[in-house]
Amino acid sequence: MDHYPIYGGPLNGRKAEEAATIYTERPDLVPPFQSADSEGIEPPQYIYDLMETATGKAFLPRKDRDLTQAYNRTNRKRGDPEADALLDEITKRNLEL
Repeated sequence: MDHYPIYGGPLNGRKAEEAATIYTERPDLVPPFQSADSEGIEPPQYIYDLMETATGKAFLPRKDRDLTQAYNRTNRKRGDPEADALLDEITKRNLEL
């Protein structure tokens, strides 16, 4: 079974089972956001899509607002795979930070 990182989300770039989209009608069943730099902060609930990134496939937040929020909750340092993937997708979508 293939596994891909989840960026901006519950596993902070660790591996997750493959799925085209992670979603639920019950928000209490969506894994909470947890980034190394956001411990103790109330986690938002995101819907994820499996997308191509510069380093391969990864789950990224579907909604633009969620994507920028997820990036702002990372360390925002270039070279960090999570921050880089989120920023690259923000740039691709032509979003403001």
